[in-house]
Amino acid sequence: MTTFFHCPDYVTVGPFDFDIRHSTYREIRKETDEWGSFRPEELEIHIPKEAPEQLRLEVLLHELEHAICFCASLSDDSTEEDYVTKGTTWRLKMLIDNPDLLLMLLQRSVLAGSIKPTEISEFGDILSAEFQND
Repeated sequence: MTTFFHCPDYVTVGPFDFDIRHSTYREIRKETDEWGSFRPEELEIHIPKEAPEQLRLEVLLHELEHAICFCASLSDDSTEEDYVTKGTTWRLKMLIDNPDLLLMLLQRSVLAGSIKPTEISEFGDILSAEFQND
C-alpha cells in the first residue's frame, strides 16, 4: 500500500513554530503513558514513528490541539464555549498558516477514497484561474 503521510517538519500555531519529532514509543513514554507528547517549553511535538500511519496522523492532530490550547491560554477551567470560540479561531489560523498540513490531510483523503486526485488538480486549476483574474 502506498503511504501518503508526508508530515511537515514543523507546524506554526500562532507565534510559535512547533517542531514535529518522530520519536520511538520508549522516548515518548519516558514522560507520559500517552501515544505522543506536546512540549511547549521546547516548542516540540513528538509522534510515534513506529505507529501505523492513521495513528500517527491522529496523534499529530491531538498534539496540535494541545498547542492550540497553549497558545489560546485555555485551561481546565475554561468553558466549553471558550474551547469552541477560541479554538476555532486558532485552528483556522493554523490551517491557513500551514499549507503542508493541509496537503497532508488532502493526501490522506485521497488514500481513504474520500476524494480523487483529479479533484485536487481541478481545485488547483480553479484557484490558479481565480488569482490570475485579480
